[in-house]
Amino acid sequence: MAIKTIYHHEFSKLPAIGYRARELGEIYYFTGKLCLKGHLAPRYSSSGNCVDCIAQTRGKASINKRGKSSIRSDENQKKAMLAIDEGKREYIPVDSCPKGHYKRYVTSNNCIICDEEKRKIRAKKAKWARIKKEYGLSQDEVTKMLDSQKQKCAICENNIENGYHIDHCHKTQKIRKLLCQKCNQAIGLFNENQKLFFNAAKYLGEYNAT
Repeated sequence: MAIKTIYHHEFSKLPAIGYRARELGEIYYFTGKLCLKGHLAPRYSSSGNCVDCIAQTRGKASINKRGKSSIRSDENQKKAMLAIDEGKREYIPVDSCPKGHYKRYVTSNNCIICDEEKRKIRAKKAKWARIKKEYGLSQDEVTKMLDSQKQKCAICENNIENGYHIDHCHKTQKIRKLLCQKCNQAIGLFNENQKLFFNAAKYLGEYNAT
């Protein structure tokens, strides 16, 4: 039973590279290119394998859970294959996952909600691991910085509680403060050159005078 290649539109927003997908906690990535067997499908970020290839060779899909494997029931297999024929990525099984959720992926049989929760956890861990590696700061240290700035950008004072950038000197690697995206970008565009900022302020003062 052929699996339809319906993924291009649905997965166009996924990362295009495996390691980037892993950093974001994504289960899949999508190159937009055919695999060696001609499938236009996403790939697993953990292995790089084509989802359609795995689905075709797997038969009754295994559920990988803490190193163990269980087999999808015949009834659920029929439901999954029917969903595939209808061009769907998910199906409703006859039984719930251990946490009581319904809706599973047709290829892996994994619970969609559980996978999403795990993805968010992985993404959060990856974020703080990257910050620790790049800036040497822990989550608690960044939280304290944010609190000390009263959740405001150190330059424009706009609220940055829902999004901020850790500003640092690219020469000394010294951490400065937390900035909003625009202020952080402005510093970068001026190459962190203080003279350029003074020149810009003088320029605006001359032409904005009433």
